[in-house]
Amino acid sequence: MVNEATNQKMIFKQSCSQKSLKYFVFANEQAIKKSYNNAIYLYTLSIVYKPRNVSAYFNRGIINRRIGEYKSAIEDFNMVIEINPDKASAYLNRGLIFSMLGHGNNKSKNKLRSIADYSSAIKIDKYLANAYLYRGIAKSDLNNLQDAIKDLTTFTKLAPDVSKGYYLLGKAKHQLYKSDHGCKDWIKASELGCEESVKLISKFCNN
Repeated sequence: MVNEATNQKMIFKQSCSQKSLKYFVFANEQAIKKSYNNAIYLYTLSIVYKPRNVSAYFNRGIINRRIGEYKSAIEDFNMVIEINPDKASAYLNRGLIFSMLGHGNNKSKNKLRSIADYSSAIKIDKYLANAYLYRGIAKSDLNNLQDAIKDLTTFTKLAPDVSKGYYLLGKAKHQLYKSDHGCKDWIKASELGCEESVKLISKFCNN
């Protein structure tokens, strides 16, 4: 009797896992088609059959962020972190949401939350380039320019072919030191195709 009960439990668990996977695959297909409401519904069903489905929570969080459902997205990433506290991308994406909420009366509070999440992501994965980029942006927004420059410099080292890093680094240097301190970075950004850098070079740099 004990063995039969154990076998039945295993069969039920396998059945739930298979259903969870089926709905997860269907949800991914809907997400690719940008049928976001359908995808959210299917990810939710996947979670029903597998309550600790990290991938379903994570993907649903991404979609909730895209459609502006920030509270729901934060809840999804909270669950991802609860289940797998070593998932750096969950901290990164939750930090992005706090950055988006970093306006009005709660600007400083939410920006600091975003910085804390980016820092957690970096602690897990020191080569996660976008965490340095977004942390640098958040620090710039709080006028912490020296630390922003450090983060943006690290980003350019990890992602040397991305113009945005040099563009933002140049802006932070120019804002902090004035004069033509950002020109070298803007020139590099322009070489990588950043049109905004060309405008800044024309305005602030000696040719």
